[in-house]
Amino acid sequence: MDKELLKKLKGDAKSLSDLNKIFVEMKKGLIELMYDEEMKEHLGFSRSENKEGGRENYRNGSYRKIVKSKDGEIELEVPRDRQGEYEPKIVAKGKRDIFEIEDKIIRLYGMGLSTRDISENIKELYGFEVTEGTISNITNWVLEKVKIWQNRPLQEKYAVMFLDGLYYNVKEEGVVRKTSVYGLIGIDMQGRKEVLGLYIGASESAKYWLNVLMEIKGRGVKEVLIFCTDNLAGIKEAIQGAYPGSDHQKCIVHQIRNSVVHRFEGSMRRFKRYIRIV
Repeated sequence: MDKELLKKLKGDAKSLSDLNKIFVEMKKGLIELMYDEEMKEHLGFSRSENKEGGRENYRNGSYRKIVKSKDGEIELEVPRDRQGEYEPKIVAKGKRDIFEIEDKIIRLYGMGLSTRDISENIKELYGFEVTEGTISNITNWVLEKVKIWQNRPLQEKYAVMFLDGLYYNVKEEGVVRKTSVYGLIGIDMQGRKEVLGLYIGASESAKYWLNVLMEIKGRGVKEVLIFCTDNLAGIKEAIQGAYPGSDHQKCIVHQIRNSVVHRFEGSMRRFKRYIRIV
């Protein structure tokens, strides 16, 4: 699973269908990790200590189980113990779908909850406890995959790169704040679109954007024909510093908004008619 997921995270995903496949693999990996943590708690020792000290009960391989999800079937490897006493909790024996679980997993990543809050949510939903240590191991696993995605190699040449931002409510240290999230999207020379990076709480300055573009260059991008951005403070200077041969086009929507300021009073209808022609 890891090998296939890494290939996807390197930039193979070009459509929503490809993204769904990545989500399926991540859900599979997370559920199997929770299985492993459950088995560790059940036996009282980790996988690496499996047969030390003449233990009577220990891990004894696994069996395959297929469950249904919104994105299709997922094949899970369910661990077994020697004495057959392990009872899976995250996907119990006889359960053949994970609609509730996968929705919960998605929520855990997006809500910014503490490990205690996550544990309480799982207990409320499923009726059993998942320790804070188990939650931390799972979130650390996800963070590793995020770092792989953030640092994956990119193509050498892109026809267009778009840089645009949205504002989201983000919970930090128990306080919800509006935070900007800028997305860098590239269109390669074959016309395929790819998300190259996401930048949370970006500071609009030439130094910040230059660091972003130098990071992209360090991941293998040697040439960008056109950058398309909002009128961000410092972005023009950053593009000239990192990719001096690139053209810079400001977002047409923002150009139109800026043009409206200079129209004559009472001429909006005529202005709109002319701007459509342009």
